[in-house]
Amino acid sequence: MEGSRQPLGRRFLLGVNYWPSRQGVAMWARWDADAVHRELRALADTGCQVVRFFLRWSHFQPEEDRVDPVALERLRQFCDLAHAVGLGVIPTFFTGHMSGENWDVPWRQGRCPYTDPGMLRAQVRLIQAVAEAIGDHPALRAWDLANEPDIFVRPPSPDAGWLWCRLLYRELKAHTPHVPVTLGIHVTSLADDCGLRPEDIAEAADFVCMHLYPIYSPWCPDPAGTVRPNLLVPFGDRLVAAMARRPALAEEFGSTTLMMSPTLHGRYVSAVLASLLLHGSLGALAWCGLDFACAEELPYDSTPYEVAFGILDAQGRPKPAGEAFGRFARLLRRLPDDLTPAPRPAAILLPERYYDNADPDITPERNFAVLFNAFVLARRAGLPVALVRPDDDWTPYRLLILPCVPRRNSLSNRTWNRLRRWVEAGGTLYLSYDGAALPGMDDVFGITVLDAHPREAVHGPGPWELLLHPAACDPDALLEPDPRAGDARPVARLVPPARSAPRKRLLASPTGARVMGWIRPVRPGGDGDADRDLVTWDEPASSDEPAVFVHRYGRGWAVLVTDPLEWILACMPGAYGAGRGTGSETGRPADAAAGGQAASASPAGVPRASASAPARSTTAAWPIASPAAGVAPASASGVTAVPQGEGGEVGSGPTSLQQGGGAWGSVKDAEGRSSPRSRPGTGPLGPEQVYRLAAGLAGIVPEWEADHPDVETGVLVPGAVDGGHQVGESNPAGPLAPGIIPSPGGQVASSAVPDPSAAPAARYLVVVNHRPEPVTVTLSGRGPAELIDVETGSVLACRPTGPRERGRPRWQTPPWRLEPGGWRGFRIAGDALAAAAPSRS
Repeated sequence: MEGSRQPLGRRFLLGVNYWPSRQGVAMWARWDADAVHRELRALADTGCQVVRFFLRWSHFQPEEDRVDPVALERLRQFCDLAHAVGLGVIPTFFTGHMSGENWDVPWRQGRCPYTDPGMLRAQVRLIQAVAEAIGDHPALRAWDLANEPDIFVRPPSPDAGWLWCRLLYRELKAHTPHVPVTLGIHVTSLADDCGLRPEDIAEAADFVCMHLYPIYSPWCPDPAGTVRPNLLVPFGDRLVAAMARRPALAEEFGSTTLMMSPTLHGRYVSAVLASLLLHGSLGALAWCGLDFACAEELPYDSTPYEVAFGILDAQGRPKPAGEAFGRFARLLRRLPDDLTPAPRPAAILLPERYYDNADPDITPERNFAVLFNAFVLARRAGLPVALVRPDDDWTPYRLLILPCVPRRNSLSNRTWNRLRRWVEAGGTLYLSYDGAALPGMDDVFGITVLDAHPREAVHGPGPWELLLHPAACDPDALLEPDPRAGDARPVARLVPPARSAPRKRLLASPTGARVMGWIRPVRPGGDGDADRDLVTWDEPASSDEPAVFVHRYGRGWAVLVTDPLEWILACMPGAYGAGRGTGSETGRPADAAAGGQAASASPAGVPRASASAPARSTTAAWPIASPAAGVAPASASGVTAVPQGEGGEVGSGPTSLQQGGGAWGSVKDAEGRSSPRSRPGTGPLGPEQVYRLAAGLAGIVPEWEADHPDVETGVLVPGAVDGGHQVGESNPAGPLAPGIIPSPGGQVASSAVPDPSAAPAARYLVVVNHRPEPVTVTLSGRGPAELIDVETGSVLACRPTGPRERGRPRWQTPPWRLEPGGWRGFRIAGDALAAAAPSRS
């Protein structure tokens, strides 16, 4: 690939999409340099680094063989104005679609812009003229080939789309070889086959982009400011990066304050920016810079809500979103360059044929929804997760997640056999069923397949509920030869999708596996809450069918969910408790926060492992996971969970620091038996508990975690980004834990997450609240450490607590408060920095 491989610099790029407030899309025809200068200065004052703007096609090329010299002169002046206030620019060619309207050139006359020779020649002519006009301008940061061509006119085939991208890319590179090039596609290209596939675009782009808006998405059927709408943009950014194997920029995101309050809009922007940073995006460009004062002109006259997307109002004053922008910009200035996410121990595996499944019901839109909800579940489980293609290197990962695998075209026998070898060598596989029929499936999951048919045929139209065995919430018990009986806990209420979609579930019996979950109809009068109608696991009802199997396969683990869990959740409004704020979910009032500390934080944890736990005798089918068994432990640990002490509720003051073992676990009764408990401050268990089960078996111990599922954490470390993955992620630095996992070529390679004690000192923690209410949270980490607030320099002291991992304690903060959409950034001071940062504990 020609051109830069560090496309947009070494720092997260923060910017906006821009049209002037009073002229809108008529900017070039009604040029007002003074007004543009004032607005660009206001945006720069807010913290923007770059503006993406648009070359309206008919204004720049009014005739097929002529480029308007007046428009080119105004273009040069625009770049001068931006540069004068310290802004970079990303010019966007071929703006055929904009704000709900198409803006065609009158001379196209129905010709295809992707295949017609005359149209292609005209587009090359415009690229040449613009590149000659501003190709050497100091403000130029990148070129964008077009704005949402997948909505304007679709290529007649993916081949045509690929060829068009490549032609224009090469023409730009001939004139400006060092300027990165991209293409601004809409989420339409992920929900449908529009002829512009990310993997094809990647062959003619230095980075890829995605435009995503929860307010337009049927896959965000939840209130604004909740976890699913907040994570849609970070997910889309990571998905297109994984599909293209290119770095990704969130080139458009935002909302209109005609559909939500300005305060809620600001919280949404705040949460998305911080989440994109911790997920490793190249940057974020909000739609858009200012509200519009030309409401009676197209496109705003026909799409009235478009007038209020700005982070500034029509007079250039910051709205709450602009204030959130400014605060985030100040954070970026305090962070070092070249930060990237720490290596992730788990990955979601993409389908082999995302677009070309032969079954008509397995559409790109369905794949998008399934993968998105797997991403949400992983983040609510506190699980740092990547998205990978089946032909990628899997050696960095301990856990692979395959959601809703259908019967064909998503998982080939070749990839399935590679997965089997990977599990045999020590990996952990999670697979949920949506028709998969694979040779050797019985052996891997320890089951006998009996039948497969829609659950409605037996259990009626729903709703149903998923219950988990207590041992699934306490992997310490799971590893015993005979897991303790106890109360089964509902973790999810499942309502069948209203849309037409076959939802086959697998009927199977265990032959070596252990049943860890069941699905049953919600009983009359039941509401699916965890505290009602608990069942004794020794005697499941006749209507309860096994739904979660766990099996030891070789030196690894296999987890099977017999229903398309992620697909069902995708179709359920409020599937993650959106809008059901209760005292147990929202934390304590602000004036009750420990020590009066205010801040921002909180997600969920995964079961932590403890190497200090005594060994237990096991059956042959259930050996204890240990380095000797070839399972790669996380951070010097096995896979037994650290139980949480009683009384560790958020807000219980110093007692919680002494007794809280971490983000979730079990409580002991007077006789020392465990029963599952919800995480402190969160109320009932949720469907992400199944992912925690898989993570616990994989021995994954988060470096830092929070005790609320809607609070996201992420660790950033020095390093470059390439192709959507951290450079070196396939071969993480630092001491490697035991375990061998075959890589794609069949060779054997070590696999592990680096030991934090060997990691660089300059590590940063970002914490984001994806809940529409304040939450009071506690962070715990592998320490020893202090968390130094990047904005204020104040110290969030951590103290050792709970069971130890190979002689090392878990470290925990006092409870603290995080506002809706709020975030905090911390420098992790510990080990090498311990002497420089005196202890406050």
